[in-house]
Amino acid sequence: MEQEQAAEQEQAETTEAQEQTEATETQEQAAGEAEAEAGEAAQAEQATDAAAATDDRQPKIRPLSEVERDIRRSLATPKALAQVEAGFEEISKKLRLFRSDFRIHQSSPTTEKAPDPIDYPALAAKHGLSFNASPILDQPTLAKTPLGQTQNFAGMLFGEFDRRSQDLYVAERVGEDTLVWITEAFTARSASFDEVRDQVVEFWKRNKARDLALADAKAKAGQVNAGQMLKDVFPTATETGAFSWYTNDRFNQNLRVAEVRGTQRVGDDFMEAVTYLAVGATGTAFNADRSQVYVIQKTANAGETHEELVQRFLTSSGSFNDYPFQVRSVLQMRGFDAGTKFIEGLRDEYQVNFLE
Repeated sequence: MEQEQAAEQEQAETTEAQEQTEATETQEQAAGEAEAEAGEAAQAEQATDAAAATDDRQPKIRPLSEVERDIRRSLATPKALAQVEAGFEEISKKLRLFRSDFRIHQSSPTTEKAPDPIDYPALAAKHGLSFNASPILDQPTLAKTPLGQTQNFAGMLFGEFDRRSQDLYVAERVGEDTLVWITEAFTARSASFDEVRDQVVEFWKRNKARDLALADAKAKAGQVNAGQMLKDVFPTATETGAFSWYTNDRFNQNLRVAEVRGTQRVGDDFMEAVTYLAVGATGTAFNADRSQVYVIQKTANAGETHEELVQRFLTSSGSFNDYPFQVRSVLQMRGFDAGTKFIEGLRDEYQVNFLE
């Protein structure tokens, strides 16, 4: 009996010691968890403070609806570029063969057979490309088209410096997505009125239509009061997102006028109007060939303002060749454009034509 009591007493003491030990461990564990939670809370508070302090420097998260188009385009671009390259390569090859046969025929038209014509629309459709045949164009007319304004193509085709080839059926790459070749060339001359009467009438009608469209656009711009957003007044207005004047040309390693969401083939005139527009102000701008006029509102400057960029350029040191290639390219293009506009100004003011 004494042994049993002693055993029971020893067992009870052991159980009590275990309970005390477990209680102590539980208390220590609880204290450690509380300390860890306090540390995590302090870290979270510090992180929140740091995030709040640097929030202005962090990139803004945009909803999918705003970037979906850009994402899709980024994913589709490599495949599309490869398809364009394949199409341009085949068309260029066929033009080289045709040109060779064409020159042989020209040398002996009575004995050498004329080459079979190329089915350009079918060849373009084979590669998912579109084909357009332009009418006869002089330099001023070409300069007002999107093609003529791409890399100053009109100035380089008709100009005296860095002139592009005017040989027939020689493929010329213009920008990222255009292949051009000449099928006819004419010596410059003054046309009779009967020859150009239809073009004069069409030109007059288009100018009148542009005047009406511009007046309507200015009236709509005037409906946007100070402090108002264009989209609040006109809900169908397109939010373009940020864009720059020029962008990289993947094919020619050069620069071209950037594309703007919601517009069709904008040019330098459009970009100039946007650049000089004050933030919050509303204005109007034509696209490259003046077939569309837009009501525009600048909501923000993405990066340095125009005045800041000009000041940084003027105060920087070094020669012209020290500037980055892209900067030199822009300056050269702007120089060509200024020369073209000067000649156009003389033509419009004094009603003269310049013949070679």
